[in-house]
Amino acid sequence: SVLNAAAFPTKSMDIKTKRKTLDTAIFTLQELQSGRYDNPTELTYSTFIKACDNLISTEDEDSLREVIKETFHQCKEDGQVGEMFLSRLKEAAPKDLYRDLFSEVVDQNKDCVEVDDLPHSWRCNVRAVA
Repeated sequence: SVLNAAAFPTKSMDIKTKRKTLDTAIFTLQELQSGRYDNPTELTYSTFIKACDNLISTEDEDSLREVIKETFHQCKEDGQVGEMFLSRLKEAAPKDLYRDLFSEVVDQNKDCVEVDDLPHSWRCNVRAVA
């Protein structure tokens, strides 16, 4: 719920409030990754990427790129790269970064990565949506 609220900020939110909201989203993801409460799912990572895309200023592309890379690698390590995550990642990541993230497993000329293109270990823990 916290990440979902961060993913859809109001249009009138100022820079300072966006930064505080982003900090809260980062803290929330870190708490989930610690395993004390629950573990992040594909939905968690997808919502976090959406929050970052909406909260990090377009002038700060370097920060967005770094957060996307780090989140992608953690999601991959957790086996949570599914369709929803791929869709949110494609929306948020600059095209060159998107291609680079998948360069080891997908043809560089392919514009859209599909779940079936990925190694099983990257998607092995994705829960089917009912």
